[in-house]
Amino acid sequence: MISARPWLLYLSVIQAFTTEAQPAESLHTEVPENYGGNFPFYILKLPLPLGRDEGHIVLSGDSNTADQNTFAVDTDSGFLVATRTLDREEKAEYQLQVTLESEDGRILWGPQLVTVHVKDENDQVPQFSQAIYRAQLSQGTRPGSTSLDHALEETYQLLVQVKDMGDQPSGHQAIATVEISIVENSWAPLEPVHLAENLKVVYPHSIAQVHWSGGDVHYQLES
Repeated sequence: MISARPWLLYLSVIQAFTTEAQPAESLHTEVPENYGGNFPFYILKLPLPLGRDEGHIVLSGDSNTADQNTFAVDTDSGFLVATRTLDREEKAEYQLQVTLESEDGRILWGPQLVTVHVKDENDQVPQFSQAIYRAQLSQGTRPGSTSLDHALEETYQLLVQVKDMGDQPSGHQAIATVEISIVENSWAPLEPVHLAENLKVVYPHSIAQVHWSGGDVHYQLES
C-alpha cells in the first residue's frame, strides 16, 4: 500500500505558493524621521511564507531606485529595514512592494504592499523675515488699524515671540522687535461753512480745506 503522506506534503507546498501568490492586504507602518540610532533600522516583519528559500525576495519602490536603496528586506529574519535616516520634509510617505519570485521570474508570493509613513519630528525652527519691524500710528488711532509707515517720532518697543509646543523642551521659538512710532494727529475739524445764495462765482468753487498729517484717507459727504 502506497503512503499518502508524501502526496499530502507535496500538495500542501503547492497550495502554500498558489494561494499566497495573490495581492495581500496592504501593510502600514511608521518610522521616525532623523533617527539617530544604529542601522539597519528594523521596521516591520513581513508575512513571508514558509519555504521561501525556493525563491528570492524582490523589493520595489513607488518612484525610483532611491527608495530601494533606502529600504531593504533582511532575508534571514524577514524584516523590512531602513538603511538610512529619513526626512519628512524630503518625503512623508513611501509606497513599497515586496514579492517572492522564482529564478525564471514567476511570482511565488505577493505582491505585498507596504506603506511607510515618516513620523514628523519638531525640527523646523520658526523664523522672522527681519529682526526689527518699524511702524507708525497716528495719535488716537483706533485698535486694529492697519495703516503703518516708517517710524518718525518717539517709539514704543514691543517684543514678539513665536513659540510652538507650549513650554515643552522640544519646542522652538523665534523673537523679533516691533518699534511703533506715535505721531501727532493734525486733523482739524471743519467749522460750519456759510454760503450766500445765488453766489456769482466760477464753479467748482472751493469753500473749505481739510488738513491731515496721516497717509491716504477717504472722504465722505453726508447731508
